[in-house]
Amino acid sequence: MSSRGERPFAPTNYKQEKRDIGRMNPITKILITIGIILIVIGLLWQIGGKFFPLGRLPGDIVIERENFRFYFPIVTSIIISIILSLILYLFRFFGK
Repeated sequence: MSSRGERPFAPTNYKQEKRDIGRMNPITKILITIGIILIVIGLLWQIGGKFFPLGRLPGDIVIERENFRFYFPIVTSIIISIILSLILYLFRFFGK
């Protein structure tokens, strides 16, 4: 601590700190955005699994043997790919 009783590393000017957040590194913004998107997708996957059976659609390949289980969600992968392609297309279309 400093001799004047100030906290070390405490922001001296709140407005300056707020402006500095706006000037974050672009990579930092991208990583934070990707993290938030992954959290939202995970929550939707958990909640939405009760209503929309992703991973258990007709056409998903499941082979079960005595001590073996092979699972390949081909139809689920195709649907997710189509949805992501549409979302990215809309971002590109409206981002111009």
